[in-house]
This record gives sequence, structure tokens and C-alpha cells, in this order.
Amino acid sequence: MLRRNIQEDCLQESGKGRKFDFEIWRKRSLEHIYPKSKVKHENEGVFLNYADEKIEESSIPFYTLDRKDIKYIDPATEESFYATEHSIGNLVLLYRDDNSTFNADDFESKKRKFFENVGVSMFKSRHLIHTISIFSSSKWEGEDIAKNKKNEISKFNEQFNKYLNNE
Repeated sequence: MLRRNIQEDCLQESGKGRKFDFEIWRKRSLEHIYPKSKVKHENEGVFLNYADEKIEESSIPFYTLDRKDIKYIDPATEESFYATEHSIGNLVLLYRDDNSTFNADDFESKKRKFFENVGVSMFKSRHLIHTISIFSSSKWEGEDIAKNKKNEISKFNEQFNKYLNNE
């Protein structure tokens, strides 16, 4: 996630780039965009939470996303891509202090806090362009997680291959 934010900074100012604030490295944190605490999955007829702990039947409605629904079907190739709530497709880089503001909020609440919180903290993470691009999404559901995972991996592979081929 650090690499992606640095790359986005390098594209600024008509490709001349802008100075990246590496202070984030000492104060970094990864945030699950879709809260991991609201994702369930099933194993042999038993519902489990993100930590593979059994979910009591009365608590099941609290879990708003089933892991089996975290997939994306590429319309061009009809290829399916799967992810989990812990994949790179569901993570953004934040400053540790900003991350603690989100708790287990849903995407809309996190997005509101990210863009509208102009209180004392002033959300230092707002200089992270890749992080901003994720929070500017109109929605964040299972398909979005899997699609973002596919895009992140594809972009990495493309850039790595260019590096290997000295392009």
C-alpha cells in the first residue's frame, strides 16, 4: 500500500511528482475498508467470523457480508476472481492515529469520517492519494474487494515485468 501511494505521488504535477511524506512509515497502519468484523463464512454447516470462531445463531444477522460473495467476474474474460476480507483488495494505508477513528464502522461511515472530519486531527492520511481513491468509491461491497484485489495484483505484475525487462 505504501508503494501504491508513492506511485500516485510520482504521477502528480504532470508526471514530475511531488514530495512524498515518508513519516507514514513510522506511523503506518492498514485499515480493512470493509470491516472484517462484519464478514462471516461457513465451514461444514457452521458459521464462523473472521477469526474462525463460531458465530452464535442470534448474532448471524450482524454479519453483513458472506465471504463467498467476495468475488468479481471480469466482463471481458468472464474469469472469476476471489478474495477475502483480509486481502490486499480490502486494505488501505493510513496513519495509525487516523485508523483508530474508524473502529468497525461500515464503508459509508468511514468515508464520511475520512472526507468530513475536519476537527482537531485533520486526518493526516488525506495526503495519501491511493487511499483517497479507494475512499472516493461510490460503494464498497464483496465484488469491489475482489475487483480491487485483481487490479492491485495486475498492476504490480505489470510494473514488475517492466522492471525485469528493463523498460
